[in-house]
Amino acid sequence: MQFISFIGHLTADPTTRATNNGTTVCTFTVGVTRSKKNAAGDKESDFFRVNTWRQQADFCGKYLTKGSKVFV
Repeated sequence: MQFISFIGHLTADPTTRATNNGTTVCTFTVGVTRSKKNAAGDKESDFFRVNTWRQQADFCGKYLTKGSKVFV
């Protein structure tokens, strides 16, 4: 199993929806700026799409907004 963890900021407000059986799903994108600069001297960013389910989705949908700092 692979494991990844990162800290970044939400690029937009999270989207919360329910599946056909009523399970809550919250989707958001986290932008992470790399610590090293590229050859041109600029910092680059990576973007990760995150899905949370059930109670965690309710929490994320309620408390997170664009620009919120998160640890995933």
